[in-house]
Amino acid sequence: MPINSNHHHKGQTRARLNHRVRKIPKSYYFFLRSTLKLITSTPFWTLSTVGNLTVFTFAGIFYYVEAEANPLVDEYMDCLWWAFATVTTVGYGDITPLTTLGRIVGISLMLIGTALFASYVAMFADAFMKAETDFRNSQKATKPESLANKVD
Repeated sequence: MPINSNHHHKGQTRARLNHRVRKIPKSYYFFLRSTLKLITSTPFWTLSTVGNLTVFTFAGIFYYVEAEANPLVDEYMDCLWWAFATVTTVGYGDITPLTTLGRIVGISLMLIGTALFASYVAMFADAFMKAETDFRNSQKATKPESLANKVD
């Protein structure tokens, strides 16, 4: 019978929903809390700001270097598209540098993109490891002393 059926009293429906919510493992709360803490942290926003400024700057440099030589570069937005595709290592290939200096700009942006990605991975890994440690510590704190010694 559906939860929102008229056959159930509102209190019973609420109790069933509360029962379902309680089935969410406690470890997920630690995971969600650590993710929220990370994406609202100063280091995360600093890295995101620096990364985006880098992309916009490299798009401008690419435009300056390639606009005259490359028929696929008509406007700055073309270069911004290229920069985001390059820094994320997607590399669609619809716009490619034709000049040597343009290729150096592209290679530099690829290396920076790899470093940015590695930095994000390290931040998330650190946050998740801290969440795992916090979760395990909370589990130990809730066990009776006699059981905690036997399990560990």
